[in-house]
Amino acid sequence: MEDWQKEFREERAFLRNLVVASGIIRWPTPEEFILSELVNGVISYTGGNAGKFKYQNVFMDRTSYEYKMYNYFKEELKNSKKELLADLNATIDRLVKPHQVHCPPDRPYDECNIYSSWKGICPVLMQSSFSLPYDFVINAKKDVRKLDEYTRKEIKSIGKAMKPFVEEDLEYIKSKYHW
Repeated sequence: MEDWQKEFREERAFLRNLVVASGIIRWPTPEEFILSELVNGVISYTGGNAGKFKYQNVFMDRTSYEYKMYNYFKEELKNSKKELLADLNATIDRLVKPHQVHCPPDRPYDECNIYSSWKGICPVLMQSSFSLPYDFVINAKKDVRKLDEYTRKEIKSIGKAMKPFVEEDLEYIKSKYHW
């Protein structure tokens, strides 16, 4: 298996385990929200200044949103009180690190790996939020049990730290989105 394939599987497994271990059932559908929720959840968990930068703040002006979010993430982690496990840190960094996609070539746009991983979790496109499917939760819980205790605890803690940001985003979506 190629390195990129292994990394993609790790990223998707981490995100799947995270959303299930968090105990959160209802999630925003737009992928930009999950980027903000993960970044702010990790910052909160590590003792940083979480919530200072969110997707809601840039909704009407998305220019370089992914790069601004990543810079905020790196700066807060550098100053945080707690370090993540090295493997989790590397996986999260790959998920939130932006890159440009040039397709079509004359219209590049910013993308993060979390967006493609989220599309594998989020089963709907034309709704503003969704609930995790039952079979998805059951299968992910089996996978979470296979992780070592410390990794499992850290993933669950990050998920719990994301909860206020997810709830805030769902309220925002409810008031601003009409689909």
